[in-house]
Amino acid sequence: MNESNVTASVNGYTVQDYLPAGIDYLGNPTGPSGMVTTLSGTKDITFSALPQLNPGDRITITFQATYRSNKTETNYAEICSYIGMSATSGIKDRDSNPCNRGRATGREDDESQASVGPNTGGGGGG
Repeated sequence: MNESNVTASVNGYTVQDYLPAGIDYLGNPTGPSGMVTTLSGTKDITFSALPQLNPGDRITITFQATYRSNKTETNYAEICSYIGMSATSGIKDRDSNPCNRGRATGREDDESQASVGPNTGGGGGG
């Protein structure tokens, strides 16, 4: 969605995060100023009221979660809706299909994923 060869900015977009069964959302989201977080059920998180995104721009959103599994779990997130780039505006993102639960196939630049598991480290010290 933020392809550098597209000259239009995007606004009015949301980011959807789909938590897997072995990860529970705890809260404390951080991101751009003014961001709104909505939890749908216990596994789908929507981040909205995000700032304008210019070609090549990135934003970072973080939150706390609990890993309660004995296997590797993969968390997926993607851009889910936007204003400014659409079939009707004549500006298209050729390699993305927003909000398709694409599960980070690597073919779309509106998706991202992160995995955590019993052997992925990330803790402690002492």
